[in-house]
Amino acid sequence: MPLLKMKNIDRVLMSLNENVHGVFFEDAEKKSSHPFSRWARSFDRMKPLTVYERGSEPLSYTTYKRDEGILAIETLLISDLLRQGVVVLFPLEDWFEVSRDLAKSSPDLQKHLERHIDSWSRL
Repeated sequence: MPLLKMKNIDRVLMSLNENVHGVFFEDAEKKSSHPFSRWARSFDRMKPLTVYERGSEPLSYTTYKRDEGILAIETLLISDLLRQGVVVLFPLEDWFEVSRDLAKSSPDLQKHLERHIDSWSRL
């Protein structure tokens, strides 16, 4: 099972195993000041999913349409890693928060990401 769903991604676990990648939720401007996001951006084995406009403001329908191509590339990259048998850590606690916010601002994006996450679980 290459997709490992965890409460949170552990930085120590990431640094101990070079074959482990992780997912983090990014904002479109790539300027989040959250310490984990800053660390994840600089760590080459962390893969972003752009779900925020800026800071913690979820993408709306219009911003999702603008960033749809970026998100498609990001989800494809994660899918490719999983097909190669790479272990990818997925932060469930963050996902529940993101999913709740996206359900209000962009239900299409939330459903789109849920389909990807479900398909990743089956790879």
